[in-house]
Amino acid sequence: MAATAENSGKLWTAQQDGRLRELAALGATPSETADKLGRTESATKTRANILRVTFGRLGTKRRRRRNEAVALRMKRRRDT
Repeated sequence: MAATAENSGKLWTAQQDGRLRELAALGATPSETADKLGRTESATKTRANILRVTFGRLGTKRRRRRNEAVALRMKRRRDT
């Protein structure tokens, strides 16, 4: 039986996209990110690919720096 999540079949929101970027930049695994977003790991990996977000050491340094910069901006927005 395939794993289902609370948001199964629902469209991704801009807030979820931002949270995915932030978690990936902070070093969360696809599985951890999926749990926090209420999505399956497969859906999370697919969305990350669409957004050109990488998890962990799989991406290049340039992508990791970009992801970290996005996470920092998201954190600053939340703090204000």
